[in-house]
Amino acid sequence: MDLINLEFLERFLNTPSPSGFEQPAQQLFAEYVAPYADRVEKDVHGNVIAARHPEGRPRLLLAAHGDEIGLMINYITEEGFLYFVPIGGTSSYRLEGMRVLIHGAKGPVSGVIARKPLAQRLENNQDKPARFQDLWIDIGAKDRQDAASVVKVGDPATLNSSFQRLRHQFVVARGFDDRLGVFVLAETFRYLQAEKVAPAVFAVSTVQEEVGSRGVWGVAYRLQPDLALVVEVEGASDFPEADKRLTGEVHLGQGVGFNRGSNINPRINELLMKTADEEKIPWHVTAVAGPTPTDASVIHIIREGIPCGLVRIPLRYMHTPSEIVSLDDVVSAIRLLTAFIRRLGKENFPQG
Repeated sequence: MDLINLEFLERFLNTPSPSGFEQPAQQLFAEYVAPYADRVEKDVHGNVIAARHPEGRPRLLLAAHGDEIGLMINYITEEGFLYFVPIGGTSSYRLEGMRVLIHGAKGPVSGVIARKPLAQRLENNQDKPARFQDLWIDIGAKDRQDAASVVKVGDPATLNSSFQRLRHQFVVARGFDDRLGVFVLAETFRYLQAEKVAPAVFAVSTVQEEVGSRGVWGVAYRLQPDLALVVEVEGASDFPEADKRLTGEVHLGQGVGFNRGSNINPRINELLMKTADEEKIPWHVTAVAGPTPTDASVIHIIREGIPCGLVRIPLRYMHTPSEIVSLDDVVSAIRLLTAFIRRLGKENFPQG
C-alpha cells in the first residue's frame, strides 16, 4: 500500500518494546519522524516528543503508547531453565509452546516456553489452565552458569512472532497495541510535512501504558496542551462467538472508532465525527461508561483538566502474539488526524 510506509511499519513492529524497555522502538520513532518535525526530544521517562509549529495555538497533544506487553526473567534453575513473570496484561493461558526472544545485554537469546507434559499433569481427568509458575523458558542451556552467561534476572522477553501480510488489506503482528497508534502519529507528520499548520502539534510516543499509563502523566503535565487526541486500538467483534452485547459492533476494514464515555470530551467527538463525514472516512461509536483503559483516562485529569478525544483502530485478538488489523483502517486514522489538524483553529477549538 503506497499510502503508508509499510517498510517502516514492519521494522517498527519487529522491534521489541516491553514496558520499561521501550528504548529501541522509541529510537526508531524518533529517527523516522525527525525529518517531518521542527524538533524531537526525549524526556526523563523515555517518552519521545515530536513537535510541529510549537509556538502555535491551540496546543494539540497527539499521544499513542510505544510499549507492548511482554515477560521478565525472575529465576534461573540449577539446570538452566528460566522462570518468568508478566509485563502488563500477558495471559499465561496462551504461552505454552510459544517461542520467545530474551533481550539481554549480549543480544537476543532464543527460547521456547514449556510446561509439564499433558500426561503428567492430568488431575481428575482435567487439564487446568497454566499459571505463570507452571511455565518455564528453555534456551538449551547446560546449567545455571551457562544460562546466566547470556541471560540475567530482570531481562525482558517478547514472543517471537513477526509482521506478516494476510489476504486483502489484513496484516498480523505482535504489538499492534499500540505501536500502530505511534505509527499513525508518525505518518500524520509525514503527510503534513509540506504544509504550514496553525496549531502547535506535539506527537508523543508514550511509555509504560501497559503497566498503568505511567509515562503520559509527566509529558501531558509539562506540555500543557489545550486539547488532546489519543490514538489506540480497540477490540473487534467480527469473529466467531464474539458477544456484541458486551463489546458493541466493531468490524475490521470499516473505519475508525470513537468512544462515548466519561473521559471523552463530547465537543472533540463532534468535531472528529464532522471531520470524518466531510472527508468521507467511515466511523463507528462504542460506549465506555467509565475510564477507558488508555492514556486518555490520565490526560483528561491532568492539571485543571484537558479536553481529550480518542481515535481507535479495530483489532482482533488483542494481547496475543498474532493481533490482526486492516491497513484500510490505518489509512483512515491518518487521514482523520491530518484533516483534524488542518481544521483546528481558534474558531473551532473545543473549549470544554
